[in-house]
Amino acid sequence: MFPFIDVQLVQAKQKVISMLLIFLLGHHLQLINYIVLSLEMLQIRIVLALLHIRLIILM
Repeated sequence: MFPFIDVQLVQAKQKVISMLLIFLLGHHLQLINYIVLSLEMLQIRIVLALLHIRLIILM
């Protein structure tokens, strides 16, 4: 009877751990996507700023 309970506990722990891992990975992926997007936005802003500066210099 006791070994069966132990097995159930181990399985429950594994389920919790895998759920936590999936949650953390999902969260990290969202964060990474957010960072990548913000970096792309920054690059676009820098390019626009450089173009703006060039236009001012040309004028």
